[in-house]
Amino acid sequence: MLQYNPRSWFSLIFKFHRGDTLNVLWLGMITVALYTAGMVYLERNIFQITNSVVIHSLLGFVISLLLVFRTNTAYDRWWEGRIQWGNLSTATRSLSYKMHALVPNGSEEEKKYIFVLISNFAFALKEHLRGHKSFLHFQESEQFKIDSFQGISHVPNKILSLMYEEIIRLRNLNTIDSTQLRILDIDIAQLNNIASNCERIKATPIPPSYSMFLKKFIFIYILTLPFGFGEQLGYYLAPIVGFVFYVLLSLELIAESIEDPFGNDTDDLPIDTIAHQIRKDTAEILDIGCGC
Repeated sequence: MLQYNPRSWFSLIFKFHRGDTLNVLWLGMITVALYTAGMVYLERNIFQITNSVVIHSLLGFVISLLLVFRTNTAYDRWWEGRIQWGNLSTATRSLSYKMHALVPNGSEEEKKYIFVLISNFAFALKEHLRGHKSFLHFQESEQFKIDSFQGISHVPNKILSLMYEEIIRLRNLNTIDSTQLRILDIDIAQLNNIASNCERIKATPIPPSYSMFLKKFIFIYILTLPFGFGEQLGYYLAPIVGFVFYVLLSLELIAESIEDPFGNDTDDLPIDTIAHQIRKDTAEILDIGCGC
């Protein structure tokens, strides 16, 4: 996610980053402007095009409503994704606090294993949501070997299973009692809920019919603008239509970018940073040196 100072609004006007919509739309803006100039020329020299200012004014109002709904829906998905990763930070801290308190006399290797399970879960969920299967940021312990995860399609589920096996083992050793087992179960179940909610966001995009309709609507609206305003504005209409094209398509592109908040785009959530912070917090709570 791009880091910036929202108060430096004047400098942001002239700042362009790799995710800026102008990088994608500049060629389309030039094409639309040339098309508009050509239509104005035809209207002035070859045939008269029927004026449709009122129609385009009404259609512009409809498009604005559709784009507001589209943007709000996409932002709701982005914000819900942020809430889920905020809940993930809270749940991992809670589980770390309780494991540190309930297993105070555990061996260093046992504490290391608990740390590895909790911290690796965040990285596993991150990679799973991005459709990757990378163990680059995983850490190992005596009981947790990366090689054992080869061939597993849902790594977060496997780590949750290992968490449950660990607390059951602690219960069988009478390290924790039944009440404490239920307390730990609540936090692990919360991790499972968070993973499921993130998968729901990822797997349920905006209905394609709506998205395709909006794109067609914008395309037709832009192509017919010279019919409505060519007589009044003449060739000045060319840059104006190019700018309208930029504004409308930018809103659609931004909505497309943020509706899947777990990717690597500029506007996506900083889940890499959050995962590393979870690892750091877990290590400090469990008093484990992780070099993070």
